[in-house]
Amino acid sequence: MTSEEQKGIGSDRIRGSPAVNVDLLECPICHDLLCIPIACQRCETSFCSACINRWLAANPRKCPNRCKIYIERKCPSFIVKLLAQLQLSCYYQSRGCEQVIPYEALETHESECDYQPQQCPGCRLEVLKKDFDNHTSGCAAIELTCQECKLVYKRVDAATTH
Repeated sequence: MTSEEQKGIGSDRIRGSPAVNVDLLECPICHDLLCIPIACQRCETSFCSACINRWLAANPRKCPNRCKIYIERKCPSFIVKLLAQLQLSCYYQSRGCEQVIPYEALETHESECDYQPQQCPGCRLEVLKKDFDNHTSGCAAIELTCQECKLVYKRVDAATTH
């Protein structure tokens, strides 16, 4: 997921017919597919790392399954292998991305996806990453700095200001 926040991986994003019971791969906290999973050593229940970390911040050292104490361990390998069988649509599908990505490549793809929104620093318009450079190179609200006198002005004012 992107660094700004974790996005849930809803089971509706699964493409194809998985040969696995998807319910086994659901986080008991958020009820989405496990994302960067870790587990409780005592009960071996897997959780999304972001979900269990939020839980532990509010409930220090307590497992959601009421184990005496939560002790972190790696996610069981069979869960990792089941997740690796999944093919998922990109989070940015609604913005035009048509990629279907293997589970283990999802985080990298979504952090680099050309269909993620970015905000123009000039006009504050939300622009797709793939269109960002083209937009900002012509955006009238972008601030420019004169290399000679260091005056800062908006591109739209370039003809009259400097």
